[in-house]
Order: sequence, then structure tokens, then C-alpha cells
Amino acid sequence: MVCDPRVLLAVRVTIASIGVAVGVIAAVVFGVNFDNPHAAGWAAASGIVALVSLVVIILVYRGRLKDWSLTLFALVGATGVVLGITAFILYIILGIYDKKHKPLPESYYIVPVWAFMVIKHSTVMSWVTCYELVKLFRAQQRYQQFSTPEGEE
Repeated sequence: MVCDPRVLLAVRVTIASIGVAVGVIAAVVFGVNFDNPHAAGWAAASGIVALVSLVVIILVYRGRLKDWSLTLFALVGATGVVLGITAFILYIILGIYDKKHKPLPESYYIVPVWAFMVIKHSTVMSWVTCYELVKLFRAQQRYQQFSTPEGEE
């Protein structure tokens, strides 16, 4: 079953918009109320990556991105995935080695949740841009195939 592209666009925009709002709100809550700078930083990073992902989704829909900018956003997404995976593993290890029993909002165990959110939004950004790069590459190949004069090969 193939989904309507407008439905996919609406789902992607909705998820990214919710990610922006939740990331900003969580950054404020963890930074101000719970005094957990690690969780606040990764929640803010999640919101920023969700915002960039939202912009990329809208620009791709409007056809405003060129091949170099698609490549740049794909690299930014891949970097976000690597940093998120690294932070996820690091903070789980820190939580295991931290012998103090802190309440959940102040512990290291809440940070991998936000690192995972960075991974999620970065993956969406990478998939969208890589998919568009593949479409652009195939279109260029078809154009070159049909634009070559008959005598030249």
C-alpha cells in the first residue's frame, strides 16, 4: 500500500513540530526546575535538530534545496545520529557508574531519552535528504541519457 505524499508530509511536519515544542519546553523544565544541565542541553539539542528537520522537510516539499544543500543536511543529520548514539551510550554508562541514587529528573538516566530524540530527528533529516539526493541523481542520469547526441556515446 502506497501512502499519499501529502499525508506523509503532514505526518513528518506534525512530528517535527511536536519535537520542537517538546524539546524547548523540556530544556526549560530541566534547566530551571530540576537543575540538570545535561538533560537540558540534550533536550535543547533535540528541539534544534527537530527545527532543522522541519525546515528541511518544508524546503524539500517546495523544491528549494539544491544538491549541495541536500548533501550538507544529510551530513548534518548523520553527525547528529553519531553524536546522539555516543551520548546515549555515554550517559547510560555514567548512570551505571554513578553510585548516588538521585531522583529520576536529576539523574543521568533521563539524558539518554533526549539523546535518542536527537537520533530520531537526525535520522529523519538524513532519510529525507538522502531520498531527495537519490531522486535528483536519477533525474540527472535520465537527462544525460536522453540529451546525448546520437553520434556521441
